[in-house]
Amino acid sequence: MNRVFAVCGLCIAVCLALCTVRPAHAGGDRTLASASDGTHAWFVVERTRAGGTEWVLLHHATAMNCDCVREAFTLPRVPEAMSALRGTLWLVLAPESVSARRDVYSVTAVRNPATGAFYSDPPTRMAIHPSLPGEGELRGIAAIEDGVLVLRSATAGATLEELGSRGWTAVIDPPATAGMRLVLVAGRPVLVDAAGVTTVRAADGRWGSSGNAAAGPGFMQLISGASRGAALMRLEGDQRAVDYLSASGPLRLATFEAPDRAFTVLGLGDGFAIFVPTGEGGAAMQRIDSVGGVVGPLAVMGAQPSDATAWVCLAAVVVGSAGAASGALLRRSWRLKSAAAERR
Repeated sequence: MNRVFAVCGLCIAVCLALCTVRPAHAGGDRTLASASDGTHAWFVVERTRAGGTEWVLLHHATAMNCDCVREAFTLPRVPEAMSALRGTLWLVLAPESVSARRDVYSVTAVRNPATGAFYSDPPTRMAIHPSLPGEGELRGIAAIEDGVLVLRSATAGATLEELGSRGWTAVIDPPATAGMRLVLVAGRPVLVDAAGVTTVRAADGRWGSSGNAAAGPGFMQLISGASRGAALMRLEGDQRAVDYLSASGPLRLATFEAPDRAFTVLGLGDGFAIFVPTGEGGAAMQRIDSVGGVVGPLAVMGAQPSDATAWVCLAAVVVGSAGAASGALLRRSWRLKSAAAERR
């Protein structure tokens, strides 16, 4: 009987959580600090503790094969910018004071081959990199193969800088202007202006037109982690839309009602996902199909599971290897005995 009551209580709790975070009336266009590379999605939610508010970095991977998430780290404050590439996340934290510098960190998601669960590398703290000046406005960052690009604006205009093995260096002849932002789309750094006109950095470091038309009226931002250029658009009232960018103009994929709290839309696999905080360090997600644009139901994200079958497979490999080794030793022993008998 107690087990029945426990199950019923859990069902009621989940239903209440789903009702609490349903996309209802938008409370503005507040955006969660987030980044995605299409395979790994990272976003920051708030949690209240006795000592005050803390910020939780959550990580979701398509390889988890579920609507689940893991807590990667707790942060002292909300990141000013984030960018992800091939499982590695870069973060820049806002300066704590006017005279302070911007802290720069990175962390990589690694999958345990034995359990199937993901963990962070470094495991106990994020990797620390040379900091950035605190003055000026940070207009975005973009992860690259061996470092990260940043765009900062000041009274003298906008400047691109690159973090490499020798620290921060200015990018020669940057095409940036004061109104541009820097993002990462489909693995390429992209400069985008207020109208949604995009300039892409090629593999050789040169910048050129993406060939896509401007996103047009209502453009909010390019979607991180999208497999191709895609934009989040503002429609009438609380309606939002996801548009693919093309040379002939935007192509509408999906529309949805903006949640009543901060949220983010990230590229995930071939499609997209809306992530919404549920309070106290939790989150919910809605998937958007990449073909029909169907917006799925809102699902509260649980903790990432460990793949127990991986342990069975590992044990089978160990037992099989031990059996093969024993068989080989036994056959060798028989051959030695037969040879000894023949010599006699």
